[in-house]
Amino acid sequence: MVEILGDRTITGADEDTLAGQVLGILHEALEDPGLCEEAKGRLRRLMDQHEGHPERALYEHLRCVRSLRAG
Repeated sequence: MVEILGDRTITGADEDTLAGQVLGILHEALEDPGLCEEAKGRLRRLMDQHEGHPERALYEHLRCVRSLRAG
């Protein structure tokens, strides 16, 4: 399976794996009009930093969002 997220193409993502499920979540987040462009940019950078480990990118994104809301 090939997953395309913006300008990223990720191969081997299976919907039944954690990575595949997380890629689906990330794709939906990036397509969501309710997520501001700043947050989308941050999420894309995290995906680049954690290439091959989308669950880490999602985790870091959620931590950042939580700290911004608490702050």
